[in-house]
Amino acid sequence: MKNSPETLQKRNELRRYWMKALGSSSIPKAIEKICKDCNKLGLCRWSSSFTQTGNPEYSAVCFDCQRIRYKKYSKKNRKKISLSSKEKRKKLKQSYVDYLGGCCVKCGYSKSLRALTFHHKKRSTKEFSLSESLDWSWQRIKNELDKCNLVCFNCHMELEDEYENNK
Repeated sequence: MKNSPETLQKRNELRRYWMKALGSSSIPKAIEKICKDCNKLGLCRWSSSFTQTGNPEYSAVCFDCQRIRYKKYSKKNRKKISLSSKEKRKKLKQSYVDYLGGCCVKCGYSKSLRALTFHHKKRSTKEFSLSESLDWSWQRIKNELDKCNLVCFNCHMELEDEYENNK
C-alpha cells in the first residue's frame, strides 16, 4: 500500500524540520523508553532514521540489551566479521602503498605487502598510526601519508636504530 502524495509531503516536511530547523545535533541521541527485551525503562539510541510520520526513530531496546545482542551476533559471526575486516585492511594498505610508490624507498623491495611499512619522516608531526585509520576520510589519510616514507621492514628497523643511536 502506497502513501498518498499529501502524506509523503507532510512526512518530508517533518523530516526537514528535524534535520534543518533543529539540526541533526539537536535531535536527542537517546530517550527514555521501555525496552522491548527487558521491559524496563532505559535509554534507547536514535537510529538515524525517521518514522513514517517524520519523527526521529529510536531503537526498541536499551543500551544494555543492545550490547548483549551485539555480543551474541559477534560470537556467532566471528569468522565472517574477522575475514571481512582483514580483507578491508588489506585493500586499504594496498591503496596506501600504491599512493607512496609501491616499493621501499631505500632498497626497492616490493614482493610482500605485509613486509612494507610506513615510516614517519619526523616523529613530531605524527598525528596517528595508519593501522588505526579504517574508516577515516581519504584526505585525512593522505595528509598523514605525505609525512611518511614507504620502507620494507628491514630498512625500517635500520632507520629506527639510526634514530635511537642519534638520541
